[in-house]
Amino acid sequence: MAKVSITLQGIDQAIASLNYKASSTKAKCILAIRQHYTSEESISQLNPIDTDTLIQSVWDLEANPARIRAKRRNFSSIRSAITNDLNNLSRDDNPDNITLTPDNLFDMTEEAKNTILGSFTDAVKTG
Repeated sequence: MAKVSITLQGIDQAIASLNYKASSTKAKCILAIRQHYTSEESISQLNPIDTDTLIQSVWDLEANPARIRAKRRNFSSIRSAITNDLNNLSRDDNPDNITLTPDNLFDMTEEAKNTILGSFTDAVKTG
């Protein structure tokens, strides 16, 4: 049966499979998001992660609204690139089908969710 949720192990495996250079902005971004996941329970209980908080962490900025605002478009582009990189990983490298949401959270891809929904629908039809 397909997995119905993501796990910390799956998140960590996907991150490791990206092979980002530790000093890269992509690595800093994905690790800043990962820091918000402290336990398996946090996966389902986490609220959207504030983009400005992540920007401060990634670029080591103080609470300077003008500098943070200037980095928002850059952050959005980086998040999009990471999402594409995660989507391009093989099933072995990303077994939980991890992706990044616009809320800066890890989640399953829509394709994986549809597959799970389809398997439940098929079970009900035959069942």
